Amino acid sequence: MNRWLISAIAAVAPLVSGQAHAEEMRSFGVGTGGGYGWSALTTTSGVPASATGAAPIYPPLELQFFNDQGASFDLSLPVGAIIDAAANGYVDLGATAFYTPQLATAGVRGIVSPGLGFGYVSEGSASALALDLSLRLGVEFLTEDRHLGLKLLAQPILDAGAIWAGNTSSGFVGVSLGAVAIVSFYTTHTLEPKHADVPPPVQAPPPDDGVDAAILAIQKKPRFPELGATRAEARAICERERGSWIDRGEKVGCQIEHANVFACELDEQSSARACTHWKLGADLTDERDTIAETNGPPTSVARGERGFREYTWKAPTKTITLSGYPAGVSVTESLAAEEDHAP
Repeated sequence: MNRWLISAIAAVAPLVSGQAHAEEMRSFGVGTGGGYGWSALTTTSGVPASATGAAPIYPPLELQFFNDQGASFDLSLPVGAIIDAAANGYVDLGATAFYTPQLATAGVRGIVSPGLGFGYVSEGSASALALDLSLRLGVEFLTEDRHLGLKLLAQPILDAGAIWAGNTSSGFVGVSLGAVAIVSFYTTHTLEPKHADVPPPVQAPPPDDGVDAAILAIQKKPRFPELGATRAEARAICERERGSWIDRGEKVGCQIEHANVFACELDEQSSARACTHWKLGADLTDERDTIAETNGPPTSVARGERGFREYTWKAPTKTITLSGYPAGVSVTESLAAEEDHAP
């Protein structure tokens, strides 16, 4: 329920009382903020009454729980309103739950969050209980590491509930509109690059099936973009390798004869922040030893989804992941500061 509904109840309460006497990948976020809002309330049964008013929106406690697709389930608790009400002899309790889908992956993101909440407000002999339907519309500005965000939101709310004063009760409906700014702090976690928008690697047909030796040589030892390479540079590499260029916005890739050569995720400047390349016919242990010559022993070893071992090297500037598949190996490199945004 809105904090400023207290003032509306205060306006209605005397009328009711008189008759009685006759609302990275990021893993978790916590934030707070404030704003200003306007609300209007009218009774639908019992004593006819209505009220309008405007008041500050006191700092809430905002909790966000993210899934691996970037969407979040949010809980808004009116902690500032609870404290202010208690200090002034009121009672103001409630909570609103929101669902926030991920609409973009850039540093500036749109927000459309439907929500459902409840509230209980009590002032003197009057009290009210309501259900809230809310919608948050706005934008969030995120830092590059996704650990800090600023949300600027408009929040329309529809309330419905009941007011009690003495032995008299009245139903009511209310509408509200608030403008809110929220600062949030986030924890992040690392997702291994999967390149879900690029088909999984497939084994190229042998030469006697019509694929010339030059193409097979490229598939076995492909050229691929380095981290930081631009979209144009990645495309040029693909076309020089006689490949088919795939461009899906933030994710780009290259295929030769239906076999993947490389796939990259680009940052806001269209530079590669994570890339995977595939080597047909390569041996997993040989490739591991080759990478270890430059980067030292692997940081960790695990069993991958296809049953092959998966080696990871973590360095201050980048992470390398080597894994096998039936036709060869794949190698993924991602910038250390952007690992949690790898494809």
